[in-house]
Amino acid sequence: MSKMSKLFDQDNMFFAIMGVLFDLIILNVLTLLCCLPVVTAGASFTAMHSVLWRMVRHEETYVARQFFDSFKRNLKQSLLPWLAFLLAAIVLVVDGMLARSMGSMRGPLMACVAFMGLVIIAIAQYFFPLLSRYENPTSETLKNATKLALGFFPAHLVHAGDFGRVRRAVCAVFHIYDSAADFDGRHVAAILLRVDLQLDFPPYRR
Repeated sequence: MSKMSKLFDQDNMFFAIMGVLFDLIILNVLTLLCCLPVVTAGASFTAMHSVLWRMVRHEETYVARQFFDSFKRNLKQSLLPWLAFLLAAIVLVVDGMLARSMGSMRGPLMACVAFMGLVIIAIAQYFFPLLSRYENPTSETLKNATKLALGFFPAHLVHAGDFGRVRRAVCAVFHIYDSAADFDGRHVAAILLRVDLQLDFPPYRR
């Protein structure tokens, strides 16, 4: 095969990387658009992770079609948990504002609010990937998400701190779009793939 033929071969590394990047751009746009009504954000995150599962496992992926299939399938089950996470976040924000005006108790109270916020974010970060992956009652999915969040909590602290600074620095140097949903989705999917055989999850996979 000539060099010119290899250059335009759709199986070469360049076209493979560009294809993945294009799929991720489409996935991010769909996720953001479906988050705009706010109440549908949980279903949007679930659909995003459903597509990311296929991408991480190198399965055949049709981003838009699979995204909306998962969105419709999980809308009802994801609605109440998402609203609960949202309500908890609002309560913590209010608590944080009150804690700032507590004088000498400000430091400990702010630390408690920050800790609870990290716990809720960690649980939510696992809940929606699990919902996209396993056929399970909501209570079981929440229990599994809590186990994973607490089990990997030190990793979440590192990820929230050091990686955030590294990511912003890299994006600034290379002038690339900082797609947090993109990275976090693949990060969680990779962790779940690693622990898939270690936890007692049901065998029913979507």
